[in-house]
Amino acid sequence: MSEEETVISSKLYQTLVLTSLLLFNHQTYAADIKACPNEAFAISAQGELIAIELVSGKTTVLKEPSEHTRSIDALAIHQGKLIGFDSSRHALTLFDVNLKPTYITIEDFEMQTGIIAGEQVSGRYFLYASSLGLVELTIPQQITQAVSYTTINHSSEFTFRDMAFNPHDQHLYAIDDRSNYLYQIDVNTGHIQFLATLSSEHSLQANYFDEYGYLYASESDNSTIYKININSETANLDIERFADSNHDAPIRDGARCAEAPLHPAIANTDFGDAPNSYQTRLDSNGPRHEFDGHTYLGSTQPDSEHDAITGALRDEHHQLNDEDGLRFVTSIEPGKDAIVQVEASTAGILTAWFDWNQDGDFKDDNEHVIQDLSLQAGTQAVTFSVHDSALTGQTWSRFRFSQQEELNYSGGAYSGEVEDHQVSVTTSEQTVRYFPSPNGFLTLAYEDYWPYTADFDMNDVVMYYRITEFYQQDRLTKTYIEGRLAALGADYRNGFAVRLQGLDKHDIDDSNSFLIYNDEVQPSNGLELDSQEAIFIIADDLKTIANTQCPYFRTDNACQENEVFSFKLIINLNADADISSLSGIPYDPFIFATPGYYHGEALPLHPGRTWEVHLPDQSPTEKFNAAAMFGLGDDDSQSAQGKFFKSDNNLPWAMLITDEWKWPAERKDPVMAYPAFVEYAQSGGLLKKDWYKSPQSEAIYQR
Repeated sequence: MSEEETVISSKLYQTLVLTSLLLFNHQTYAADIKACPNEAFAISAQGELIAIELVSGKTTVLKEPSEHTRSIDALAIHQGKLIGFDSSRHALTLFDVNLKPTYITIEDFEMQTGIIAGEQVSGRYFLYASSLGLVELTIPQQITQAVSYTTINHSSEFTFRDMAFNPHDQHLYAIDDRSNYLYQIDVNTGHIQFLATLSSEHSLQANYFDEYGYLYASESDNSTIYKININSETANLDIERFADSNHDAPIRDGARCAEAPLHPAIANTDFGDAPNSYQTRLDSNGPRHEFDGHTYLGSTQPDSEHDAITGALRDEHHQLNDEDGLRFVTSIEPGKDAIVQVEASTAGILTAWFDWNQDGDFKDDNEHVIQDLSLQAGTQAVTFSVHDSALTGQTWSRFRFSQQEELNYSGGAYSGEVEDHQVSVTTSEQTVRYFPSPNGFLTLAYEDYWPYTADFDMNDVVMYYRITEFYQQDRLTKTYIEGRLAALGADYRNGFAVRLQGLDKHDIDDSNSFLIYNDEVQPSNGLELDSQEAIFIIADDLKTIANTQCPYFRTDNACQENEVFSFKLIINLNADADISSLSGIPYDPFIFATPGYYHGEALPLHPGRTWEVHLPDQSPTEKFNAAAMFGLGDDDSQSAQGKFFKSDNNLPWAMLITDEWKWPAERKDPVMAYPAFVEYAQSGGLLKKDWYKSPQSEAIYQR
């Protein structure tokens, strides 16, 4: 067996062949395509046949240059197989599963120059050469000795290096190599129409489409992949750098199954998780790194994702906590140097951006803070300069670590990891306090059967929760309250609110306070205007927000779901606010009955805001109907003694755990899930303080 006939073991070519389930031979091939591969395929200028992951730019050489590949142009995927035109033989070429070519004569085919561009469209194969114009080859289902062709446009004025088919509008697209003009080609009439001018900075040759109708092109000099939105209405289309390639040789011709998604069938990519205004998701050309097995930040290898999980619903809350490579060891103050401790798995290149002006992107000139810094394996301190114009408050940073230089804050990479971190910028007169920590969450768990303990599984509302306070010269000026709905095992409908006890609503800078859902600012900041106290209604009905497909949201082990709701409440205080009586963190987070819904027997009908459950020994708000409800059922609240929302043996209806707690599964009470909980509760919290660290696995929700 010759070298050219050697079986190619590349998993990418196996994907091409095996997923399509089509085997071509000299006589016949299957009539329908079962699947098409995610990869693109290309011929380099040297004659290599390569496979390309467009998402990351990673390439794999399928076949080294040979007499069978050096003269191949007009590459396409036809009936699940690679097809091309051999300009030295003037013959159609089909590659079998071993990449062994079969040459098929084209009847009466004459030309003076080599075929440059080609593509297949629903079984029709088109070629363009300046000596012939646009021709269509008819490939019969029974291959004999030759195929025929038809000229459908005699124009010879173009220099097309490649063509690509857009499945959305059923047209071919090609870039003229001399002018960088983009043309649209009607496959039925052969009409070639000028569409737009592309940037003259790039010489783009190999072309591909994706399932959404975006055009991609490889730069002829270095194989960098660019993305082009052909639906833009401007005459000069923007070209966005999409992914760098690890293949240095120029690429002259390419092909891809346009109906295939960009994502590989098996997720092998790490994405960022900042809000999508920072270009985080794939459809925004967000940063992503294909695994190379050894380049990452921290002690944990990145988890596998098909796309980014953005904002407060960050990926470590769904899969692995792999955002462990960075630790900020100094404050971040405008005009000063700061230090971040970086743990690298191996030697590599680090680059980073900070959104100093808090405008939701990394595009400003001063925001590329660390540029192509070489790291060694292990932990090292990295110093960076904080721009003197940086605004105080919370903002986002992005760190990318790889084997590549000149990465941008967006785009694909074929190695490494990206970590997005929320950070606080302060001044020397300003201090920041976190509860429980800068990046961690505590857990609030509520039982909504109060004042009864019949169900008492403590998972009716489970909220992850944290607070960041900003002090100016020891005076509280603003506070950020963040939360994620972790579980909702309630039969009843409940809302969630936070009271800043001891603070009047008029102490709030109402026009400069905001409520954000899943990174979207809401029309109202939630301040309860008919209360005198500073009470913020985060949500009136959590069940509507959860919109679960399961009987209960994230409490039934037979029905697993991801988190769907996060919030951030930004509260600014007036300069003259009286904070002398303000309660300390965690303030007073509580649940209440959704107005207009039944909430249990012996209670007022549809109690709404008059029914509340607070953390143990926390007094209710002014809206609570104490006269009608305290003392009912198992409640043993004693206002004179400062005892609230406890039973006679001190069991609470709400708990705070200073970690991300593993809550009981549906109909499993805390004692079954955590046997030490009873002793903790009955002692008033004096004994078994670590009760929540040893769950019984069969009684908790398996997230």
